[in-house]
Amino acid sequence: VSLAMTSIEYRYTVPLRTRWVDEDTQNVLNNAVYLTLFEEARLNYFLMLDLLPESLRFPFVLAHTALDFKVPGRGGKEVLVDIKTVQLGASSFTQKYRVRPAADPTLVWCEGTGVLVSWDADRMRKMAMPDRFRAAVAKFEGLPATPTSSTPTTSSTSSSSSSTSSSSGPTTATAPRAAVKKAPLPLLRVGDAAEM
Repeated sequence: VSLAMTSIEYRYTVPLRTRWVDEDTQNVLNNAVYLTLFEEARLNYFLMLDLLPESLRFPFVLAHTALDFKVPGRGGKEVLVDIKTVQLGASSFTQKYRVRPAADPTLVWCEGTGVLVSWDADRMRKMAMPDRFRAAVAKFEGLPATPTSSTPTTSSTSSSSSSTSSSSGPTTATAPRAAVKKAPLPLLRVGDAAEM
């Protein structure tokens, strides 16, 4: 297991903090906390790209996620959560995540992948990715603006990002926009997830 950073060039980093209650009985960061860190990074990423409405209702749902734990994390620590979109499909996109302790940013606690599907919350079904959404993400990440059907490997992502990127370098998040009222979450029935 490699404890060092991967070759993916992350363009956006969100500074967050774990809580001391996030540790489990083995005195390591509980595995579920990483999903929350990824979600906070996603929120900040899409706020930075100005792709979320004032209600903060995500225009997508999480369809799949995978985590690779590298080193046990700890609660009560400042962390850096890196996020990168690596593929844009017709209705879905793939993101990579990495959690590092701020005190030693060369160390990696966890890496993850998420596949998210564009979602029409009113009709409760997937939808085509909106053009504005695709264009903003593609421009920021240096990805093709047309849908791709396969997820690139880590090495191809790294090389294509560095050769097509138009930005001057990584971006670090600042405080998210002021708190706004949240819309109620729709209830899902048993079997809804299978229809995604």
